[in-house]
Amino acid sequence: MLGRLMGSTSAIVAIGNMHQNDRSICPSHIAQLVEGSRSAWTLYSMGNDPVSPVVWRSDTPDRHLTSLLALIASHVLLDLQALKNLDIEISQPVWSRVWSAWSNTWVVTP
Repeated sequence: MLGRLMGSTSAIVAIGNMHQNDRSICPSHIAQLVEGSRSAWTLYSMGNDPVSPVVWRSDTPDRHLTSLLALIASHVLLDLQALKNLDIEISQPVWSRVWSAWSNTWVVTP
């Protein structure tokens, strides 16, 4: 499904509740922002039941957060008020290894 979007991942957001024994999130869903010719959020369920990912296209780049909240409200929660009880974690990559077709080598970014 993501192959048709033809873009690069700009953000990955974990959505769920904090684990009771430590300070890390236990995600029920993962949202991935892919940007290319047209940006879109893809929502993946982390549950045991097989559920197809949901693609939600952003209206404009300056509405990514609004689009993410609409996606969460329509597919994870029924009520925006429930967002008060939902933990959301946005993580910045600290390390990546990506294959570069241009240089035909691995590019490692610390």
